[in-house]
Amino acid sequence: MTVNDIQTISLGILKDVHSFCVQNGLRYTLFGGTLIGAVRHNGFIPWDDDVDIAMPRPDYERFLSSYESMNGYQLIAREVQGRDVFLPYARVCDTQRTFVDTKKYLWSSFTTGVWIDVFPLDGMPSDFSIAKRITNRANRLFDITCKARGMLSVINKEKSNDACFKRIVCKIAFPFFNRWDDLIRLCKGIDFNQADYYSNLSFGGYGIKEYCTKRVLNEFILHRFEDSEFYIMKGYDKALTVKYGEYMTPPPLSKRRGTHGYDYYWK
Repeated sequence: MTVNDIQTISLGILKDVHSFCVQNGLRYTLFGGTLIGAVRHNGFIPWDDDVDIAMPRPDYERFLSSYESMNGYQLIAREVQGRDVFLPYARVCDTQRTFVDTKKYLWSSFTTGVWIDVFPLDGMPSDFSIAKRITNRANRLFDITCKARGMLSVINKEKSNDACFKRIVCKIAFPFFNRWDDLIRLCKGIDFNQADYYSNLSFGGYGIKEYCTKRVLNEFILHRFEDSEFYIMKGYDKALTVKYGEYMTPPPLSKRRGTHGYDYYWK
């Protein structure tokens, strides 16, 4: 699949999720690179190969327990399918028309297609030093489990004579390093509704840069994205500046490429 193909399928999933959220009174915002794309390009960053949205933890929990797609998309989350999912956040996948080879970065025992990421936003303490300790703990759990998942992916691809033995050892050891449940419990440790700050603790890529005042989430507004409108946090400028710095200037040409490294196919 081309990047445009992936974006077309992702946009369809996003429209489906948006409709469900509107009908059920769930708050969400475009997030990460998708949010930058909305405010900088009124659509996808041209070379971006995925869609990210985020929900306050209470809305996220309701989404996990109630989402039903009008177009046959599949919700995949550890809280729904259990230990066959190796992620602390959710994805909504197109499994009817597309296939994604995830062996390089194994994140589920299920066959998956093009997806969008759905991140929970969790409450954080006002004390920055405590927030940093919580963030560091979350990042350690994220890193150790990603490494274990990566080891499983590598061994699954090996063709050597002792690959079978390695796979057996890895599968025995994997549950002891598969710490997603610990990370999810840590993420939910502070009541979102009672907190003055939030973070995306479930994804370890940006660390303390995800820490921001909840005031940016006080209102969600519709914003153009491609041929439709979707919700974004009204305080997006502060949130994006904290996370990325000067986000309105595109990166150098050498860095304008998708970053996920998966192989995408039409079925």
